[in-house]
Amino acid sequence: MFACKWKSTGFAGIVILFVVGLIWYPTWAMGTASASIPHSGLPLSPQIGVDRDAAVEYRRFAQNSLRSGMVSEIDQPSCPVPTPETVSVDVDRPSINYSSKVTLNELQRAAAARNYSGPILGAYQVDIKYVANVDQTTREIISGRFCIDPEHVIVRVTITQTIHIPWEFSSDDCLSKLVREYQGHRAQAAGAALDTVQPVLLAAVDSAIHRQRQHGVSEDAAIEVFLKDIRDDIEAAIDRIEVERNRLVGNAHTPADKERLSRACGGRVRRL
Repeated sequence: MFACKWKSTGFAGIVILFVVGLIWYPTWAMGTASASIPHSGLPLSPQIGVDRDAAVEYRRFAQNSLRSGMVSEIDQPSCPVPTPETVSVDVDRPSINYSSKVTLNELQRAAAARNYSGPILGAYQVDIKYVANVDQTTREIISGRFCIDPEHVIVRVTITQTIHIPWEFSSDDCLSKLVREYQGHRAQAAGAALDTVQPVLLAAVDSAIHRQRQHGVSEDAAIEVFLKDIRDDIEAAIDRIEVERNRLVGNAHTPADKERLSRACGGRVRRL
């Protein structure tokens, strides 16, 4: 049900892969999910990953929570609004990585596929991955009707930025420096959008938590609706951030800047 969503976003010379969201659920003491996938960079235990296309079985985790705010509501047709004790979004954004594994021909083919015209000056890639640790405690409000009552919703986000320098440029100091400066300027422009990830996602999670929901016919159904709301609101927020990032990066250089760059390094810059 939840997995990576890849998006293509424009930049000078190649398709950027924008990774959105691996949601992970806690493996609660009373049950586990039926599908799991490995994940690099973020701890697996005590969480499991769920593939969007996998058939996922949510089993019984906990019920009949009696925390304040969840009582005297049993006659209303919709669930009480959850009031988790902890709601947080933590963002890790390491320094920019530099890679020379992509060849100039690969960059050129990717650029041509996007009908790009201009100098081929490497690529700037942004990967955003999030892990949502959602307590899946439920409460049976009336016989056969369930509401989720989470103690916590904790989202951890990792933003990885990579500047790809064509492999052929690694032995050419002028071209290598040119790519670093050009893509570095684009990354600097994108920073204003990436700076908003924490507050924007926190607002999205808060909105999803406080949405009114109907009783679920089972614990699984109540959990599934809540997790879908969390996922959808996070991904919609990342979509908005990506739109702004594209705008900022697109305005980082003028056509005159690109023309000037295409003549740099003795005219050795390849163009499309």
